[in-house]
Amino acid sequence: MGRTGPALFYVAQADVGALLGDLDPNEPSSLYAWLFKQLTAGLDAYPMTELRIAEDHAEAFRNWLDRAKIRHMRNGESTKADAFGRVRRSER
Repeated sequence: MGRTGPALFYVAQADVGALLGDLDPNEPSSLYAWLFKQLTAGLDAYPMTELRIAEDHAEAFRNWLDRAKIRHMRNGESTKADAFGRVRRSER
């Protein structure tokens, strides 16, 4: 039996900027458009914001977090890699 509700991820206000910096505003996917809206709303959240991602988009979000973490690790950007790792591990 699979998940029936949205996937929940918790993002610290300090990490919102790292995630926003990796979003491509030209991305046609409804996930990314929705995520941009949620993250910009999270800029005012203190100290955490909750992202509710419909399960049909959750796997794409998980993959994006994983790829971004690896890319930032390879580029020597440990602070950004850590931010993506924290968000990925925050799923409830």
